[in-house]
Amino acid sequence: MKLLWQVTVHHHTWNAILLPFVYLTAQVWILCAAIAAAASAGPQNCPSVCSCSNQFSKVVCTRRGLSEVPQGIPSNTRYLNLMENNIQMIQADT
Repeated sequence: MKLLWQVTVHHHTWNAILLPFVYLTAQVWILCAAIAAAASAGPQNCPSVCSCSNQFSKVVCTRRGLSEVPQGIPSNTRYLNLMENNIQMIQADT
């Protein structure tokens, strides 16, 4: 019976040591997966005729002599400035 008690005590001791380690390891893997997902999305390119600020999801294309909306505006854009260009019409799917 004494041997069984020692095995049980050691089993609980290992659980007390391993469970926090497993939990922290899982948290690190989750964080790494989130970072990898963000990195795979990567920084989106800015149209060469515009200037972009990723911090504010801002694209500025003012006074560039544009006749249409430039290709490649990032999908995360929240502010787009096309003022003072020659754009007559913007298509709905642009």
